Amino acid sequence: MTDKPHITRENTMAVTAKIGKELLGKEKLGDTRQSTALKRSKKLKKMSTMAKTIEEAKAVLGSDAKFADVDSERTLRKRPAARSNQPDRKRRKASTPTGEKNSKNGDESDGDNGPNSV
Repeated sequence: MTDKPHITRENTMAVTAKIGKELLGKEKLGDTRQSTALKRSKKLKKMSTMAKTIEEAKAVLGSDAKFADVDSERTLRKRPAARSNQPDRKRRKASTPTGEKNSKNGDESDGDNGPNSV
């Protein structure tokens, strides 16, 4: 077996960059894209757009809406308080295992007062 031949590639990025450096020499490239120059020259106007949004919100919500007041501190949604003044519900009385109700309470019964009845 012989050694594998070294194959050169002439279409790689490294080769293209090397050829580009040879052609240009020490020439310095400027910004050729218009969008790059525009981005550098313009400053973001974020605060003005935020102010416009706040003014629109005030117009939509009205001045009495609590969301329209931007200067107030943050508030969370309020939940109603637990209802502690309601009386507790009475529990249902459990029936006997046979399904009959207690005769002492005036409920229906078969007339038998239990095993010790006279």
